[in-house]
Order: sequence, then C-alpha cells, then structure tokens
Amino acid sequence: MIRNFFLVTFRNIARQKLYSIINILGLTIGISAGIMLLLYVQDELNYDGMHTRKDRIYRVNTIASIQDTELNLAQTMAPMGPALKNDYSEVETYTRIRTIDRELVKKDDQQFYEQDFYLTDSTFFDVFDIKLLNGNPKTALAAPESIVLSESLARKYFGEEDPVGQVLKTGAEEWPKTITGVMQDPIPGTHIKPKGLISFTSLPKEQRIFWGNINDYLYLVLQPGTDYKDFERHFPDVYDKYIDELFRQFGATASFTLTPFTDIHLRNGKIDGPIEPGGSMTYVYAFSAIAFFIILIACINYMNMATARATSRAKEVGLRKVMGSYCSQLKWQFVMESLLITFMSTFLALMVVSSAIPFFNELSGKSITTDLFIDPQLLMGVAILSLAIGLISGSYPAIYLSSFMPTEVLKRNLSGKSGNANLRKSLVVVQFAISLVMIICTVVVYNQLQFMNNKELGFNKDQVLKISLNGSAARNKYSVLRNLLLQNPNIEEVASGEATPGGNNLNIQGIGVETENGEIVDRVFQTFVIDQYYLSTLDIPVVQGRNFLQNVGKDTSNAVIVNEQMVWDMGWSDPIGKKFSILIGQDTSRREAKVVGVIRDFHVRDLKEPIEPLVVHFDLNNGFLVTRLKLENLDETLQFIEKTWSEVIPERPLEYTFIE
Repeated sequence: MIRNFFLVTFRNIARQKLYSIINILGLTIGISAGIMLLLYVQDELNYDGMHTRKDRIYRVNTIASIQDTELNLAQTMAPMGPALKNDYSEVETYTRIRTIDRELVKKDDQQFYEQDFYLTDSTFFDVFDIKLLNGNPKTALAAPESIVLSESLARKYFGEEDPVGQVLKTGAEEWPKTITGVMQDPIPGTHIKPKGLISFTSLPKEQRIFWGNINDYLYLVLQPGTDYKDFERHFPDVYDKYIDELFRQFGATASFTLTPFTDIHLRNGKIDGPIEPGGSMTYVYAFSAIAFFIILIACINYMNMATARATSRAKEVGLRKVMGSYCSQLKWQFVMESLLITFMSTFLALMVVSSAIPFFNELSGKSITTDLFIDPQLLMGVAILSLAIGLISGSYPAIYLSSFMPTEVLKRNLSGKSGNANLRKSLVVVQFAISLVMIICTVVVYNQLQFMNNKELGFNKDQVLKISLNGSAARNKYSVLRNLLLQNPNIEEVASGEATPGGNNLNIQGIGVETENGEIVDRVFQTFVIDQYYLSTLDIPVVQGRNFLQNVGKDTSNAVIVNEQMVWDMGWSDPIGKKFSILIGQDTSRREAKVVGVIRDFHVRDLKEPIEPLVVHFDLNNGFLVTRLKLENLDETLQFIEKTWSEVIPERPLEYTFIE
C-alpha cells in the first residue's frame, strides 16, 4: 500500500511539472526563511549554554545611589568576591573580571593592540569551561604578572614555539608578563570571550582591597541547591559590614542583586555596562512569530493551489472509489503527496540555508556554522517541522478531495467546482493580511533605521579620525604631533580627549554640585575630559560662556563646562560661575571648580538612551587624538598621518578609527 502511495505521488509530480515546481519552490522559500530565523532564535536561547556550571553561576550587580541619582551597574567592588567566599558557605567559588578594551602587547620588535583581554582570578577556569591547552589551570593565574594567551595569539607571537615560560610586555608602560598557559580560542555563543588573561594579583593591592570603585564583573558559583534569591538576603549585611562607613561620607548608598548567568544575554534588564551588548527577548519573540507566519503563508499557498485543482483530481477520486478505495486511503494518498513535496522542499531549503549562512551571519552578527546540520537535535527538529508542515498543508486538500461522491463526479460536469470557495477566499485574505502586516513592519524598521542614520546628533561626526595615544610617551608627544599634522592642508583641526561620542570610555563620577539656591548636593554625572580644541574639532558649539583657555592656568583644575541638559536638570537661571566639588583620588579630599561655559546637548551614547547631564573637564594629557579631515585626497591624508606618526612616535603602532 505504501509503495503504491509513493508510485502514484511520483507520477503526479512528474505529470504536473509546473504545478509541482511552483509548490516545491514556494515551500522551499518559506522553509528556508523559517529555518534561518529559527537558527537565530536557537542561538539566542542557547547563549552562554556551553558552561557546565551555568545553572549555578550568578553575576553580582550594584545599585548605587547618590542623592536622587541611581546607577544600576553590572559591575561591583573588587573586594566583594573574597568577602562573600570568606563569609558565606553557600559560595563554592568566584572569579572577578576587569575588562581591558585594548591592550598593547609587545614581543621584541612585534607590537600590536589586542582586544578582549581580562584581568581575572586564578579561579577563572573553575568557573568557565574554557579549556587550557597548555599549563596548569589551578596555578596559571595565581602569581602576579602572569598571562595566559589564546591559541591564535600564542601562534601569532611565537609561531610553533612553546610560549610557556617566555615573557611578553603589555600595557602602555610595557610591563613584563610571564606566559603561564595557552587556552583555546574564544568560542562563539557566550559573552565570555577572552583572547588574553592577566592575573588579577597584577593589580596594585590598594585597588584590590578598596571598596569605593565599581570596576569589576564578579561571577559567583553557588553550592548546589542554593536559591539565589535567598542568598541575596545576605547583601544588606555585607553592605553594613564593609561599605556603609565609606559610602556615608559621600551621601551614597548601595545595594546588590544577582543575575543568573543564562539570563545575562537576554534578560539582563536595565543594568548598564555588561561585558558585551546583550540580546533581546523581544527579538526572539518577533523572529519566532515571523518564522511561524512565513511558514504559514507557504502552507496556505499550497492548500489554495491543491484545492484550486480539485476539478482535475475529481475523476481520479471517483474512479478510485468505484474500484474499492476507502475514503481513509484517499486521504492518506493526498497527505503522502503533501509530505513528499514538503520533505523535498526541506532538503532544498537546507541546501539554501547552508549556502546562505555566511551572508546571514554578516547581517545578524552571529557565528552560526554548518556544523549545526550534524546536530541530532536540530535535525530532529527540522524533521518534525517538515512533518508538521506536510500534515498542515495536506490536511484540508485530503479531506476535501476525498469527500467527492463517485456518482456526482462521474455523471456531472464539475468544471466549476474548485474547492470550498469561501474557505479559499478566507485563506487568501489571511495570506495577504499577514503579508501586509510584515510589509508594514519592514517599512517601520526601515524608517527607524533611516531616522537613526539621519538623526541630528549635536556634533559633526563626518571625517573625524580617532587615534589612540597609548602610554605616557605618546601622550607627551601630542603637541609635537598636533603641530606637524596641522601642516597638511587636508587636516582641518586636531584635538585630544579621554573619550569620544559613541565610545565606551565615558566616565561616571560622583560630584558635589551647587543648586540654584546655593546648596552643595552630591550627584552622579557623566564626565568628559578634553582639551581646548576638542569642541571646535567636533563642531560642538558653546551656547553660553566660553570654551577652555590653555593660557588661563586655573582652567586645568578649576574650570568645567556643562551641557544644556545639566542646566535644565539643575534648574539654573544663570549657570556661569556655579560651583562643583570634585573628589580627588580614593580619599575624601575635594577640589572646587566653576562653570565657565555651556555647550549644546549632543548624544554621547546609544540613541535609545536619553541625553543626560554632562560635566566636561580640561586636560592636555589625554588618551585619544581626534582630527577632522577634508574629504578630498583622503587616502593621501591617511598616508601622511601614518608617516608623521612613525616619525614622532615610532615606539607605538598607529591605531585609528573613524568615529562615524
């Protein structure tokens, strides 16, 4: 019987080639799009799932409050991990991570800026499943000035030579580090992607024991069976024991929460400063819905075409019934046809998806590989999906076509009968309604992207180059470098600063500020550090007061500039001359500064974030050089910059990006 079903199905496909091609092609396109989107959803839902202790790992977050300003941060204080491990038996182990966005790595005459270096504890390999290929995971990061390299970095600097025991120099001041291990390269699908690990004990002791700085990501591994919500009840005691006295001096308070490791990527909440930008459950739901509707449209298309051809199949049904076929046999025949066409379409869809994965990764920022297609769970899921599509697509045609009465079919003219007209019309309406909604959503997203691309940012981002001044040697030569660069007529302006809009070098600082009635209150503000040329380089206008002046000696310490949002937020009628009380170092001493100017509001963070009050300080010894270039002869200008850099600062590699 089954053999006969297959024979008849293949004969029908071969006899009606155009109809079969249209059906197979329609289902292939729908299934391909659906699988692509479901691969994205699967990757998002399984993010950070590679670590065996993932269900017991929790990140400690800090909620810091100063006056009416509240910060919800993914980091916490450096001593928190040791204190929790020492005081509470529920903590099995912990590890701290202090990220280094860019690290200068030097070996002999080789030097490069490397990304994704971490300062971390010796327990790093106890918490995360990152394999150490060479070295002892228990001791590799125990001693100060130890470093573990990824396999690709070890090969980059040492070739096939064993790097363990050898020395690299890192950082702006070229501190020597002994290589104690080689680990596997960063693995996609987790936010822990180190290319280099430096022992946390390399930090000065005062930084490791000071409770006032919130710089470190702390991951706890709790004992099996521990409820993390119950463990959170210990944090008030920790605050009272270690932190309260220090924070009370600044009128600040703090509390702490835990985020389950597997929630960090998709359910991070409104917590600022994660190691990497997270995903969104909204996207997961949206893409799941889109995948469902695309496949549904393909199924509806198949059903409409099958029922529209009812006339051509009517005599076949009548003759089969006359020859003794049961209604159930006919239903299975039509369902078998649908299943066969669906499985053929699924096979073609897998080929399409396999070819399109590189383009999809580039578009989505994912790292999905074709190795997924040997994953038994994925293949089982695709098989179940195909079976469901085949049954859904073939169910109505099977029920409808098998319901024809032999006498009616063989005696009457059924040329006008092509399926239930009302149902077919309803399916077409549903199909077009879904398509219309998806088109509208596409237009909305496109318009939103256009809005983001064309939004007035408050500064001129075009042709602005950002160059790293890494280390005191490079910073001290900034003035010489600036003067030489300005000799090129295609370089309009050169300035320096500690941050640029859109970068991740923005600083958050607790500062005392004068209110409208003259009272000093402690607040937390975003801060920039720039020189006197910075505002003109980025075309940020001073709307009140003046810019910094280098020949006014007190500007370097006693002057600040604020943005319009600060003036509005503080309710100042006249901001010029308003006082700030700024902390110095890690003690409680302060210096006084006054507002000398107000600049126009500009976006320094994601456009989704509102413009917040900003305090701008003046300094000449900054970490970045920014320069505005003319569009003409851009390649020649870049070559001139490279040549000038190599002459002035030959000991450092040139690293630049366009802030656009």
